[in-house]
Amino acid sequence: MYIDPVLKAVLGDDYDVTSNEEKVELVLKIVRKAAVYVNEYVIKRMLECHNTPSEKSQANKYDFNFKEELVIKRGLFMDTKKKYAIWAINKEGQPTDKLTVKGMEIVRSDYPRFSRDMMQDIVEKVLRQGLKKTSLIKEVDSYIEKYKTLLLKGSTDAGIPCVWNAREYVKDPRPVKGMQVYNALTGKTRFKPGDKGYRFELERILINRLDDQTRTRLDALIKNGMFKKKIDTIVIPANSELDTKICVVEMDKMLDYAIYNRLQHILDLFGVNVRQTGMVTW
Repeated sequence: MYIDPVLKAVLGDDYDVTSNEEKVELVLKIVRKAAVYVNEYVIKRMLECHNTPSEKSQANKYDFNFKEELVIKRGLFMDTKKKYAIWAINKEGQPTDKLTVKGMEIVRSDYPRFSRDMMQDIVEKVLRQGLKKTSLIKEVDSYIEKYKTLLLKGSTDAGIPCVWNAREYVKDPRPVKGMQVYNALTGKTRFKPGDKGYRFELERILINRLDDQTRTRLDALIKNGMFKKKIDTIVIPANSELDTKICVVEMDKMLDYAIYNRLQHILDLFGVNVRQTGMVTW
C-alpha cells in the first residue's frame, strides 16, 4: 500500500517538518484501519458475491487476513517478480533500519567485485539519501571512470570471477579458454581443472612483444580450433595483475558486463540509458 499521498493529505503543510517516527505511527494507524475494513467487510462481501458466505465453505478454509508488516521508507521495484530493493524502517510495529535486496545480483559471485560494491553503494544512496536523477547519473559516470582505471591496471577487482569446472566439455567455455591462454602466455601449467581465476575480454594480444616460443604456444590455440580468428579472452590468477603491456582489454565488452548490464534495470526507473549518461545535459 503506497501511503505517502495519504500522509501528505493528512499532514498538509506539516508534512516536511513531521519526524519519521510520527509519520510511521500515522502510517500504522492508517494501515490498521484499512486492514479492519478489508478483513471485516471487503473479504466477507467478496465471499458473499461468489456465493460462499458460510464459515464452513471452501473459501473460508484459506486464511484471508490483511495486517501491517513493513513500513518502507523507500523502495526500488523492478518490472519482474521478486526483484526489488527496500529500506524498511518498521517491522510488525517495531522500529528497524534494514536494507533488503532481492534478485538484483548484488551478491552474485560471478560478477566482478567492483560491480557488486558499485551496485550496493548506488542502491544504498538511492534508498537512504533519495538520490535524484542528476546525482545518480554523476555517480554512474564516476564509477565508469573508476572501472576503466582498474581495467587499465589489470586489477582482479575488475575481472570476472570464473572457475574451470572439473568435468569434460564438448566445447571449452570461455573461462577454460582464458585459463589455457594464460598457461600458454606464461609457459606454465598454472591453471588446471578445479582452479578459479578472473577473466578479461581482450581486444588483442600484442604478439610483437612476445618471444617466438610464446607466439608458437598461442598460435597452437588458434590452430587447434579453440579460437576462430584471434585470442579474445584471458584468465589470470588471484593476487596477480593482467599484463596490460601485452594484453589490450576490450573496454566496451567489460563495461557492458560489469556496469551497463548491471545498472540498466535501476536507471530504467529514472528514464536514463546507462550507455548514454555522459550525453545528458546538466
